[in-house]
Amino acid sequence: MKLIEGIAGFYDASEKKGLPHVQVGKFKKEVAGALAPLGYKLVEVREAGVTPNFHLALFKNLDKTLAVVCNSIYPYVALAEEPENHTCELNYIIDESTEDWIQNYTSFDIIPALELQKELTAEDLSCLNSAELSQAKYWQPKIIGEVIFNWWD
Repeated sequence: MKLIEGIAGFYDASEKKGLPHVQVGKFKKEVAGALAPLGYKLVEVREAGVTPNFHLALFKNLDKTLAVVCNSIYPYVALAEEPENHTCELNYIIDESTEDWIQNYTSFDIIPALELQKELTAEDLSCLNSAELSQAKYWQPKIIGEVIFNWWD
């Protein structure tokens, strides 16, 4: 996956006037609607803030709890296990049927777990802006997912 400028949620005010923003209400409504036919009920929504840079929605069905994370800048979502309290790590999961429902019945683009778990390269970082590159240098992300969905401050 090619990363795009602003994906990490940082910018230099001298270079740009701001970044786009994904509304948490739109994310919540569309994803809950897409997952309802699969038996998932929305149980919690956490809005992005200074940190993390993503919205998170927790869903439960009879068998499991599922986290759906949404980058707060661009409409990219991913499936993950419910994050443990006081940790800054996402464990992405593979669930192709759930990914298909989200991709087909929302305006969001799903990023598969295997893509998010790919090792980060210098080429991946080449499209990020100077503020994001500075953050990446400090936080030292190892995989693509750590740039797109992060707890950087």
